[in-house]
Amino acid sequence: MDRSGGPVDPNRILSERIRSSFTTNSLSVLSVIQGVALARLASQVGDNHADLSFSQWVMAAVTLLLLVVVWCHLYVNAAAFTWVPTFWDVALPFGIGAMEFLLCYALIAGPRA
Repeated sequence: MDRSGGPVDPNRILSERIRSSFTTNSLSVLSVIQGVALARLASQVGDNHADLSFSQWVMAAVTLLLLVVVWCHLYVNAAAFTWVPTFWDVALPFGIGAMEFLLCYALIAGPRA
């Protein structure tokens, strides 16, 4: 029974628990993924800084800016809105992280002939 004396709906309780923990959990996962991508970018730039061309420096700066913008955008969305996440809401940070990791790799690898 709930406070009003009516029956307790277990689906509603589960939905509220998921909704309340989604922000914390998604931001934790996102922070780890963004940290790995940032470490990869720093490693790529640090290991090859003497050999980077101007366009590679621009690409490194844009990739860093992308990391910050993505984190800020997803943080604001997670903090401002609450919803029951779907599979795609949970998979999104991993997909973004994979793309950022590929950008960091492409910084040094460049186009293949």
